[in-house]
Amino acid sequence: MRLKMIINPVSGHVKARSVVAEVTSRLTRKHALRQADIFYTSLTSRPLEKAFFDHCDVIIVAGGDGTLHYAVNSIKRLISD
Repeated sequence: MRLKMIINPVSGHVKARSVVAEVTSRLTRKHALRQADIFYTSLTSRPLEKAFFDHCDVIIVAGGDGTLHYAVNSIKRLISD
């Protein structure tokens, strides 16, 4: 199973960030998650590109409702292109 993650690293409190770090670490060990499989929303202003979703079975979104909104709208935009 090939995973992709969309993460807002500044969302939530300190505990939320440590939970994301732990989940990312476990997914790396268990599912060979690579750094290229993770998109950090707050570190770039570039939009998600279709190539990010190549060979993707599962999308994990970590952040708040704005991060989920961003992910859904990005996928919707890419599907309609």
